[in-house]
Amino acid sequence: MSWDPVALLEALDDSVAVYERDGTFVYVNAYTERIFGHSREDLVGRRLWDVFPDAVGNLFYEAFRRVGTTGKPETFDHYYAPWDRWFRNHLLLVGNRVHCFGTDITEPKQAELRLAILARASHAFSRAVEPDELFAELALTLSETLGDACIVRRIDKSGTRLLPVAIHHADPERCAELDPALRVAVPVGEGFSSQVFTGGQSLLFAEMGPTDHERTIGDPALRASAALANAHTTMIVPLRDGDRRIGVIAMMRDRTARAYTAADLSLLEDIADRAAMAVARARLYEEAEVGRRRAATLAKASRAFASAERDPKTILSLLARIAGEELGDCAVTTILAEDGARFEHEAVVHPDPTQCARLEQLTARISLN
Repeated sequence: MSWDPVALLEALDDSVAVYERDGTFVYVNAYTERIFGHSREDLVGRRLWDVFPDAVGNLFYEAFRRVGTTGKPETFDHYYAPWDRWFRNHLLLVGNRVHCFGTDITEPKQAELRLAILARASHAFSRAVEPDELFAELALTLSETLGDACIVRRIDKSGTRLLPVAIHHADPERCAELDPALRVAVPVGEGFSSQVFTGGQSLLFAEMGPTDHERTIGDPALRASAALANAHTTMIVPLRDGDRRIGVIAMMRDRTARAYTAADLSLLEDIADRAAMAVARARLYEEAEVGRRRAATLAKASRAFASAERDPKTILSLLARIAGEELGDCAVTTILAEDGARFEHEAVVHPDPTQCARLEQLTARISLN
């Protein structure tokens, strides 16, 4: 019974290729033909670096040269950006030829990276107590993992503008350049961030041109900001506090060549969900702190007033001092004079003596006429 080893190589769902030391193709199996997008007849006799010139200088190129020179086999994982794929490569020298066995590990690699990014985000969020601190951690984590830049915007109290609360770029110099331009409030109704906030649906632009923003932005300052950002791919997701939308998270790439994918958007949405839980926790902590300070201040005031023995002037002085210390910086208590024509100030509190003196002069002039 005969055995054909070539038939086995042709049936594999892994890449098998044989090269001369200079990278000239000697053999490729059927799987390699498919992923390379070239037939065997088109490849054999040509150099790998001539078929894929963008591979020159990358991790695979350097490993190939070392194996061809030293004869020592190497195994390594390599991300090839033009295909957006990860491969685990085994290179070994047999005779005078370099044999390469490659396995596509994109799916497990993406799952591994996803878990690593989620773990880092969760750890960062666990350290943040106040909302502003949380948003800063969010922008930092996303820009350094998903890249290149992250902008977190939060709706203002009037509900009419999205304010930038955190901006970060993986490149510090680029961050310093972008920061002033991106700290522009976005009116609700202008731009893609506004669309995501009002509609509640995420947006992904795998490819973005200079005119894409012009379709949704009328404000010249916002157009200039978008032009400076010069993003070629972007994605935006809603930021929530429970069921309530409070802002958006926008990601953009201006340095990394790879476009965002649906998998990237799904990961960003997962991180936004975790951020939402952290935002709710930070809000509850903030509310608890406000309640604690309120109770402590009321207890302090009650003790002080109890010792004042119902003397109005003493009570007003204590009131000004406690209000200045707890609600600060300035507190003024006044009382209507007996003639009903003017106010008399009983106490003025300010940590700056000069300012305190000015306030005393000002309040002394207040009258009802």
